[in-house]
Amino acid sequence: MKRILSLVICLTLLLSFAFTANAANSAKATTIRLGEYTGAVSVTDAAGSSKSTNSKMRLYNGYSVSTGAKSSAYITLDDEKAIKLDANTSVKVKKSGSQFEVFLSSGTLYFNTTAPVKKTGSFKVETSTTVTGIRGSSGWINEKMVALIHGHILVTEKSGKSSGISDYSGIKKRTVALQSGFAVRTVDDGTEESKAVFKLKTGDFTSMVLEEIDTNHDLQKQINEDGNFSAEELIASIPEVKAAEEAAREQAQTDIDKATEEDKEALIEAIAEVTGTGEGSGDTPVIYAPVTEETDSSGQDDGGNGTGGNGGSTDDLTLYFPTGDNFTIDNLTVGGLSVEVSEEVTVASGSAVSFDVYPSEENSAFTSDFTVETEAGSDLEMTWEGSVCTCTFTMTESGSVTVSGADLLMHIVQNDEDDMAASFGGDYGSMIVVESPLSIPEELGSKTIVLSGITMLVRDEGSFENCVGFELMGGSAIATESASFELPSVTVGEECAFVIDKGSTVTVSRIEDEGTVMVGTSSSLSFTSLTGSGALSNMGTITTGTEGSLEIGTLANAGGLSMENSYITVTDSFSNSGSLAASSINVHGTFANSENCQVSVEALSIGDPEVGQGTGSNDPSFTNLGTVNCTSYLAVYEGATVNNAGNTAQFMISGESEIMGTFNNGGTVTVNANASLYIAEIGSFENNGTVENDGEIVILGSFTGEDNVTGDGTIQHGN
Repeated sequence: MKRILSLVICLTLLLSFAFTANAANSAKATTIRLGEYTGAVSVTDAAGSSKSTNSKMRLYNGYSVSTGAKSSAYITLDDEKAIKLDANTSVKVKKSGSQFEVFLSSGTLYFNTTAPVKKTGSFKVETSTTVTGIRGSSGWINEKMVALIHGHILVTEKSGKSSGISDYSGIKKRTVALQSGFAVRTVDDGTEESKAVFKLKTGDFTSMVLEEIDTNHDLQKQINEDGNFSAEELIASIPEVKAAEEAAREQAQTDIDKATEEDKEALIEAIAEVTGTGEGSGDTPVIYAPVTEETDSSGQDDGGNGTGGNGGSTDDLTLYFPTGDNFTIDNLTVGGLSVEVSEEVTVASGSAVSFDVYPSEENSAFTSDFTVETEAGSDLEMTWEGSVCTCTFTMTESGSVTVSGADLLMHIVQNDEDDMAASFGGDYGSMIVVESPLSIPEELGSKTIVLSGITMLVRDEGSFENCVGFELMGGSAIATESASFELPSVTVGEECAFVIDKGSTVTVSRIEDEGTVMVGTSSSLSFTSLTGSGALSNMGTITTGTEGSLEIGTLANAGGLSMENSYITVTDSFSNSGSLAASSINVHGTFANSENCQVSVEALSIGDPEVGQGTGSNDPSFTNLGTVNCTSYLAVYEGATVNNAGNTAQFMISGESEIMGTFNNGGTVTVNANASLYIAEIGSFENNGTVENDGEIVILGSFTGEDNVTGDGTIQHGN
C-alpha cells in the first residue's frame, strides 16, 4: 500500500521523517560547518531567520554567513578547513549532495582545498562577475580579483559581463586556466591588468592570506617548490602589510569624515572593495510559503533555532514522485522542511518544494536532454551541480513529477548515432570525476565522448579504453591529477581547456586546439600532431614522435619542449622561457626567447610567405635574449626582423643563412666554420655588438658595424 505523508499530522512524526532524511544524506553528502571564528559573526538560514551562532554548527543549503569589522570565520568541509572569511565579508552557502558552492557577495575569502572535498564532490566560488572551480588549490577571491597561490583553477566570466578576460598571451577568452603564482583581474579598474591574467607580486597579498600561509607548513613547502615566491619572505612581510592596510583604513575613514552627505555612500562602497571595511548587502532572503504547523527542521545540530514556516491553514494536495532504475530522488524539502521521499507526499497548497535527482551509479552523469516535468506547479527551475539536478517549484495543485532522459554513462554508449559515445551538459563548475578505467564495450565500437559546459577530472587510475577521443565545447574542460593515459584525439573548442597537471603523463595522437592546452609543472604531454588557432602553455615537458607537427596560434613555453625530427609553426606569438629543441620552426607572428634560455633548431624560418601568415604577422619578428643555435638553415624573409638584443644574447649559425629582412645585433652572432651568412640585396644587417666569423659572410645588401667582426673567416662584398 502506498505510503502517504501528511504535513498536517503531529510534530513528532514530521521530526522523525526529517531526522531519517538527514541521516541518509549525511552518509553521502559533504558536511559543511561553521568553524573557528573571532569577533562578530552572524548566520541566517535560507528563510532569512537569524540562527544562534556556535563553532561546528551545521550550515545547510541557503544559509548565509557574515563577518563584521575586525572579525573572521572559517567554513569547513568534512571537518577540514576549506575557506576563511575576512572582515566584513558575506557569503551564501549552496549545497546539493557533495556538490558545494559559495556565493561571495562582499569582502574577501581565502580558500585551501588540498583534501576536504570528497572524491565525487565539487567546490566552486561564485561572485557577481565570475565562477571559479576549485579543487586541490590555495588562493583568495574578492569582487575584483581571483588569485592563485598554488595549484590550478579555471575562472569563467559570467555571460553578458564583457568581451572576455585576456589570457597569458593577451587573447580574450571567457574561461582562463590559472597557474600557480598568477591572478586575474575580474573588473575593469583602469589598470594595465584590468580583465587580464597577470603574475602575482608580493605586494598583492593581504595580511589575512599571509597569516594563513604562516600557519600552514605544507603550503609553505609548496610555495617554495613552485618557485614563484619565497614563503619566508612572504611571512616576513606581514607586519609591513598590516601597517599599510591600517593606514589605508584610517585614510579612508578620514576621507569619509570630510565628504559631504551625498558622497558618503559611494565612498563606503569604495572602501569595502579596497580595504574590506564596508558592509555587504547579501542576497535577498528566500521566504517560504506557510504550512499548517509552525515547526522546525529536525536533525540540525546548530541549536535548533531554525524556523520552518509561518503557520496558517492551507488545503492539502498530493504530489506523486516516480521511481526509476537510473536515478534517485533525495533531499526533499517542503516549505523549508526536510521530509522523507515516498511515491506519494501530501503537502500544503502554496508550499515551496525542492528535491535533488541523482544518477544511481558513481561517476555517472545524466545526458544533456535530461528533463523534469511537473503538473504540480508552475515555474519549475532546475539547477545543475555536477551530475545532480536540483528542482524547485511552488505547489499550487495536485499533480505528478516525471523524470525522463536519465540515462547513465554506460547506457549512453549504446546509441548508434555515428561514433558519438556520450554527451554531457551542465553549468560551468559542474564536474565528472574519473578515477578508474572507463571502458566502452568492444561490441559497441570505438566512440567519441563530448563534453559541453562541464569539467571532467581524470586522476589516479582514471583512463579510457576503446575511446576515439574527446570533443570539448561550451566552456568545458578536462583536468588531470596524477593520471596516466593515452587517447587518439582531443578537440578543444573555443573557451575550453585541456589541463595536464599534478604529475600527470598524457599521450594524445592528435590535438585540435581552438581554446587552451596547458601542461603544468612535473607533468608531460606527448603528441604527434597539434593544430589550431588556440593557445598552448607549457610549464612541464612536451615531446613529439618522429615527424610530429605543432601548428598553433599562441605558444608559451616555460618548461621543456622537445620536438626533434618535428616542426613548429606559430602564427601569432611564441614566448620561450624554458628549453626548446625542434627540427624546424616557422614564425609568422612574434617570437621572444628569454634571457638564459636556449633554442636549438635545425631550420629557422621567420616570415616565410609560402607557409602562411598569422593574424598578427604583418611584421614578423624574432627577439633573442638568450641562446639560439641554428644548425642547418636560417631564413629571415622580407618584412621580418631578428633582434639579437643585449649582452647575454648569443645567436649561433652552423649552416646556411639568408637575410632578406632585417637583422639587428646587439649581442654576439657566431658564424661557425663551414657556415655562411648571406645578406641579400633587399636585406640589412646592423651590427652594434660582436660578430665572430669563422665561416663566410657575403654582403649584397646593407651591413653596418663591419669593424666589429672578428675571426678567421672571410667577408665578400658582392657575388
